[in-house]
Amino acid sequence: RGLLVGWQCEVVAVESKALALAAAQSAGKVPDVIISDYRLRDEENGIDVIRALRASFGSAIPGILVTGDTAPDRLREAEQSGFYLIHKPVRPAKLRTLLTHLVTRAKARTAAVAGEAR
Repeated sequence: RGLLVGWQCEVVAVESKALALAAAQSAGKVPDVIISDYRLRDEENGIDVIRALRASFGSAIPGILVTGDTAPDRLREAEQSGFYLIHKPVRPAKLRTLLTHLVTRAKARTAAVAGEAR
């Protein structure tokens, strides 16, 4: 969180899918990117959280999974999710490059859609 805030990112940090969905309802805007740890409390995982938030917003928001897990089955599931995967310890430069890419791509897509609507 501190790293992202230091990059002037607006951050909503929560600890569960229920809290993420509650925050989404009160946010008032679609996030540019969702970053989630892969393994969460109470048997939850980041894949389910990102999918639930996408459904809540009705938007294919880019998702980033962060994991320190080395179990082959979990890594395979994370890789097959279609979300970006970053391994812990997270290298700040790698995360910043990925975020910049995703936000730039999303803004270009939004601009293209707005241009088509005219």
